[in-house]
Amino acid sequence: MLRISCWSRIFIASSLWLASGVAAVSRVHADPPSDRPVTNVSETVPAVPVDSDRFHLFILAGQSNMAGRGQVTDADRQPHPRVLSLGKDGNWGLAVDPLHFDKPAVVGVGVGRSFALAYAERHPGVTVGLIPCAVGGSSIDTWQPGGYHAQTQSHPWDDMQSRVQHVVGQGVLKGVLWHQGESDSNDSAAAVYEARLKELIERFRSTFEEPQLPFLIGQLGQFAERPWNDARRAVDAAQQRTAQHVARTAFVSSDGLTDKGDLTHFDASSLRTFGVRYAAAMQWIESRVPVKSFPPGDGNPRNSEGDFVRLASGRMLYVYTRFESGTSDHASATLVSRCSDDMAATWSDDDVTVIENEGDMNVMSVSLLRMADGRIALFYLQKNSLTDCRPVVRFSTDEAKTWSEPTKIIPDAQQGYYVLNNDRVIQMSSGRLIVPVALHRSPDQADPDWHGKVGCYYSDDDGIGWKRSESLLIGRSSDGVRVKAQEPGVVERQDGSLLMWVRSDQGTQYQSSSSDGGCTWSSLQPLALSSPLSPASIERIPATGDLVAVWNDHSHRDVPSSVRTPLSLAISKDDGETWSRSIPIAADPTGWYCYTAIDWADDSLLLAYVAGRQGQGRELTASVITQLPLAEIYSRLSIAGN
Repeated sequence: MLRISCWSRIFIASSLWLASGVAAVSRVHADPPSDRPVTNVSETVPAVPVDSDRFHLFILAGQSNMAGRGQVTDADRQPHPRVLSLGKDGNWGLAVDPLHFDKPAVVGVGVGRSFALAYAERHPGVTVGLIPCAVGGSSIDTWQPGGYHAQTQSHPWDDMQSRVQHVVGQGVLKGVLWHQGESDSNDSAAAVYEARLKELIERFRSTFEEPQLPFLIGQLGQFAERPWNDARRAVDAAQQRTAQHVARTAFVSSDGLTDKGDLTHFDASSLRTFGVRYAAAMQWIESRVPVKSFPPGDGNPRNSEGDFVRLASGRMLYVYTRFESGTSDHASATLVSRCSDDMAATWSDDDVTVIENEGDMNVMSVSLLRMADGRIALFYLQKNSLTDCRPVVRFSTDEAKTWSEPTKIIPDAQQGYYVLNNDRVIQMSSGRLIVPVALHRSPDQADPDWHGKVGCYYSDDDGIGWKRSESLLIGRSSDGVRVKAQEPGVVERQDGSLLMWVRSDQGTQYQSSSSDGGCTWSSLQPLALSSPLSPASIERIPATGDLVAVWNDHSHRDVPSSVRTPLSLAISKDDGETWSRSIPIAADPTGWYCYTAIDWADDSLLLAYVAGRQGQGRELTASVITQLPLAEIYSRLSIAGN
């Protein structure tokens, strides 16, 4: 029997996913389109959809490799009835190469047509409208109002804007395909390229009043016989950083693509493949759109952190905190649930109360755990006062239909204001339960200690009795100054030890480790996850054994910031010693994202996080669920150079 490792399955799935797009394009090249046959392009009037929502428009912008210089074959002239292109005259026609007209003597195959064929294949019933606007040799400076390109005597930005505005009312503008940077691969232009690229993205979005307009950035050609200079490497790095930290952008790799013999332009075969990669990048952006959001409403100003558990029936249960009297952490709240019967694709419409507000202030911060004995454990904070906030646990033996009475994890003798974040409790391979907490106030303290002390409680009898770590950790900087240590989490390493991570105010997460199941812990040290004072979430990926981290990655910021954006994802293949480059999950520069729960639905990563806007009382408002295909995560990380 052929045995395939979990990692191989992910790799194969990713490869098949990309190959399926190539195959789809090949089928369209080789066979008549399935929608209806088209025999003579010049005599055919294309069908522009009456329903504008079914006409998806894409701008093709940049310089010659977007315009296309590949040799055209008969296959490139084979039209598809649902793939149109805007001609130089401003009229729609069936899309056949060449699409562009910037330099009529040399235009040829580009990325646009193969992108559109792959996109149409994945969007049945949708017609794709390509708007060719690329100008060979244009620098990024010419892509601004009034910018002039002397070689073609054109105004790239102004001409593009005019063409788009002429037709945008006929459909829905869905994205920009950008390939450019060769003309900026000199020291002076490369030094400011990142700033200008970000300005360009914002200009596209503001001009067409589409603040979430996807922007796909194609990588410059990597031709062995023409090594990159420092300036070209700087442009490439700027493009990758932009895709890493600007919302709704993606970087499209040129790995393995070849030139047409001039060491400048991709050949036709590579451009067709490149177009399929652009389509894959577009699919990745589409996959990051939340599948469900629970926004606030009347008498419900905040929906907050939660956690998932899969029931024996296959149903996915999500329990989260519903606040009722205000947005403060101390406002009254209950625990409510939603459920999904289709692996998190859709969710029920109405809240079902799980735990009433049994605390004098509230209940909040849920961790759900499928225990080794089959029971489901529900952990949450029971907040009675500013000196009595402690986690409790209930158990269910009937798949979350009913729950036991709550068991206190922290005894009255150790009463205090403790914080247990959502989705934090784990059961080790030994069976030990670990509850990581931060202590911020004891009854004998006049004021809260928001610098915090962190540790854990553990149970070796399935949650009946609990013990505390021998000591609680205090965070200190390298020069001995006390630093904030809050909202800890834990994960079991492959060797059975525990990794604890802690949010701090030092521009990075902090970490500690335990080799005795949480009884004792090493001193807190910086962890290689740059962040503001904001929580991270780390769990092991069952299919690969790697660790995945979700947090606010601030590694790109030159100046420290407190904002909780972007929400990013990275993978560690060595149990947290090192981490891949991050990819953004949500990256609105005015957004606020935190308190993530991590689970798995088939071959996808399932996330729930709190989303809001920057501003007092607006940061923590909605509970959001999103689902990301695991194969695509690994594919995107590979594309980013991991």
